[in-house]
Amino acid sequence: MTLLAVKDLRVSFGAVRAVRGVSFDLAAESTLALVGESGSGKSVTALSILGLLPPTASLDGHVSYAGRNLLHASERDLRALRGAEMSMIFQEPMSSLNPVFSVGFQIAEVMREHLGLSRGAARRRALELLSEVRLADPVRALDSYPFQLSGGEQQRVMIAMAIACEPKLLIADEPTSALDVTVQKQILELLAELRRRRRMAMLFITHDLSLVRTVADQVAVMRAGEIREQGGAAHVFTTPRDDYTKALLAARPRLDQPRAARAQRDAEVILEARGLAKSFADVRAVKGASFKLARGRTLAHQAAERLAAIEGVEVITPRDHMATLVTFRIATWPARPALDELGARVFAIARPIDHLDALRISVGFWSTEAELERFAEAVELLAGHTPATMPARRTLTVLGQDA
Repeated sequence: MTLLAVKDLRVSFGAVRAVRGVSFDLAAESTLALVGESGSGKSVTALSILGLLPPTASLDGHVSYAGRNLLHASERDLRALRGAEMSMIFQEPMSSLNPVFSVGFQIAEVMREHLGLSRGAARRRALELLSEVRLADPVRALDSYPFQLSGGEQQRVMIAMAIACEPKLLIADEPTSALDVTVQKQILELLAELRRRRRMAMLFITHDLSLVRTVADQVAVMRAGEIREQGGAAHVFTTPRDDYTKALLAARPRLDQPRAARAQRDAEVILEARGLAKSFADVRAVKGASFKLARGRTLAHQAAERLAAIEGVEVITPRDHMATLVTFRIATWPARPALDELGARVFAIARPIDHLDALRISVGFWSTEAELERFAEAVELLAGHTPATMPARRTLTVLGQDA
């Protein structure tokens, strides 16, 4: 059953045509990914559905939600729908949350407005929602202000607020773009689980094709305010028809190509630095950095390929993601001496949420190829290390402090 139908939607801001005849259907309990580069009209389309565009916008077309034309709905009717039946998760949680009110107050306010809950009942429900979105310490978060939470925690609060009234339609506008790759994966898994459990439909907006494959049933590719191609996610990824979609897919970095193909491509070095140094007065900002960058690659992906070749190491950085970090997992819990082999290049060992027998490690850039070799050797030691007893505290930070 179609829950949301957008037909020939056109949005202009003066002479600027932001959306040009966009049409798509979103079925109940399914996910449609709206994909496109910045400025393609994705967010304007979403804001049009909710009636959140400024008065300077000119709209035409048809947006039907459960049989009601939202473009002709009154502001009073739209306010009744927003938050209750349709909710939105915005791109920047820090700018979306009110800095002068606690997290618990802001979540409770939504339920008091739409569900008529008392102050006490709304607060208790807010605590339940913070637990449902897997905040590590929901009691602490309830009375915290947004600036006291991390970016990932803030986004979980936004998700809790969005699902508070059990909406039928959830619009997620670039919900992971401000997060590092490890937290991105956790948020995506959370959204997918909540959608299934609460039987919602989700309009997922992103510029990152690597995220679409994991969350979407249907895909619509946008460019310059128009939908260039749409269809089932598997079909669009395997047999794209539009040249723009083909170009987007061809531009993705790949780690799953045969070694010979990777070696041939990696031979095309387009940038090389040797002994790079830079000083500002007495401050040495760069000290003898050396690296090579191949066509279509990032330094992090070149490092990921090196680590992926180590037996017992699973690289879990998304293969298609233009990452600045490499995250990998090993199935052992090494003792501190083995961890020390990694040195300061490992800045965090993240809490294993779904795999308590695994260790997730995120690493940053290294400045020389020799340094990468030393790092890879240390990872080999970890991969072959005899597991120690799983400690009660499952989060370690390796910055020269006690683990």
